[in-house]
Amino acid sequence: MAAGNLDGILDDVEKHGLPRCLTAASSEDLAALSDAARYRKKHEISRRALLAQRERFAGSERAQDAAFHLGRLAEFGQSDGAAAIAWYERYLSEAPSGSYASEALGRKMTAIAHKDGNLAVVAVMVSPEICERICSTYDPAWFEAVALRNPYVFLDHWEGAAF
Repeated sequence: MAAGNLDGILDDVEKHGLPRCLTAASSEDLAALSDAARYRKKHEISRRALLAQRERFAGSERAQDAAFHLGRLAEFGQSDGAAAIAWYERYLSEAPSGSYASEALGRKMTAIAHKDGNLAVVAVMVSPEICERICSTYDPAWFEAVALRNPYVFLDHWEGAAF
């Protein structure tokens, strides 16, 4: 495939057929195809290249990164965010110190907040026991005004507090 030439990469796929490209391309070429398709808003081609990367090169760094990129695609293609959350969780379990780990965690928290509300973000970020204690300790009006509107500020403020 023509490295660095988005349209050339997509032209090669059209010329040779997507199924053939997905089964014959190297890991590097699948990554280039996924990027080119994503940049040209051909999300289904990108998704299929990422899935091929994960299947054919399972366990590789590119396969791990593909989980993150599948989360990004799912985030914009699904209204409730469940698929995006699942892909971000998969990436974080496979590559907890990976190059996209902090972004994956942030996107996961944002997707959870959109899907289930800010309280769910607090529940995910702290243990269930601490979350229950927070919810029972603070005045509900205050908790809603501060913690639920911005759980990240609340958690930063209370990090390390003895509950």
